[in-house]
Amino acid sequence: MKKALLIVFCCVASAVLTSCKIQEKLFEKQTQSENMIFDSSDFDDVAANFEKALQSDPDFAQNYVDLADSYMSAGYPDKAIAVLYRGYDKTHDNIIENKINEFFKQYRYDFVPVDDASGCENIFTLSEFNDSNTDDYIDFNAGIVLVNNKTLEKTLISVVKLKCYKDWNFSESDLDLIGRHFDKLLVSAFYAPGKNVAFIYDVFKNSIEELDSGLTFGAYSSGYLDCSEDFIFASPKAYDVESFVTLYWYDWNGKLINQIHNAYSMFAEDKLYYMIMQEGENSKEYKIYSSDYSGQNPVLISTIKGENKYKSMYCFFWDENEIKYVYTDEEGNSKEESMKLNDLHDVYLK
Repeated sequence: MKKALLIVFCCVASAVLTSCKIQEKLFEKQTQSENMIFDSSDFDDVAANFEKALQSDPDFAQNYVDLADSYMSAGYPDKAIAVLYRGYDKTHDNIIENKINEFFKQYRYDFVPVDDASGCENIFTLSEFNDSNTDDYIDFNAGIVLVNNKTLEKTLISVVKLKCYKDWNFSESDLDLIGRHFDKLLVSAFYAPGKNVAFIYDVFKNSIEELDSGLTFGAYSSGYLDCSEDFIFASPKAYDVESFVTLYWYDWNGKLINQIHNAYSMFAEDKLYYMIMQEGENSKEYKIYSSDYSGQNPVLISTIKGENKYKSMYCFFWDENEIKYVYTDEEGNSKEESMKLNDLHDVYLK
């Protein structure tokens, strides 16, 4: 028993000494100059020793933190966050989670146009052309970068190659980073007339997952996307108030988890409100629901129905948390009425 304890003690002591020596070597390199550049061979040795420590004990969270710190000191924030993601995926340790949160106080993700993507190892292509041999497109390279919030220094992570129409004048405003959840980025790109695509970029796995084709919008429309820690809510946003679309919910792996057809929606008072239109031969009605942001636990709170001559009625959400409905009365006059969300009731026009 004593012999076994001695062996364990020696192993632990050896690992600690190795870690200390690595840190001493790293500190020595750091203090050589404020503007120093690491000698690649020396730094590779430091990183290799940390990797060996991880291989011998992959569940020890501090090893990931130490390796990430060494990458940060050497000026490789992209490698540092990749190690932290890897460590958290393996251990789910609070030490690494706190380190990730600390990292994103210093850095953020963003997009920049990239003239030449040949030097980037991670390139993904999104194309609206089924025929890859067509000459009717140009490539626009959108670089995903880590930006130092203080120095504004940018580190290229990956490149998304968008195949665009030749006559499309692409600008940075056509790319939008909607949100981030841990190691995944939700991105929207409008890169040709009538073409909008939303996708999830997984930094840890270095992969892209394009969302459902329901988010491929027609001309004169735009995408409305929002996200939380649990899900992504996505809806094509109609150009006019009479258009109804499908509401989509995805998980952060790009899998469709819920949808509501033929709906029109808004957020208010910590609730999702949506209305569904149903049109019969001699009537039109709008059923208005409130639900959780996830679309679950819906409650019917109002029905607005028009029969016969009121079939031309239409209903829509408006500013100030109102629902408006417009119709033509018996004399042929156009009428508009509204209700506050907290004062909804059923309306029947016969």
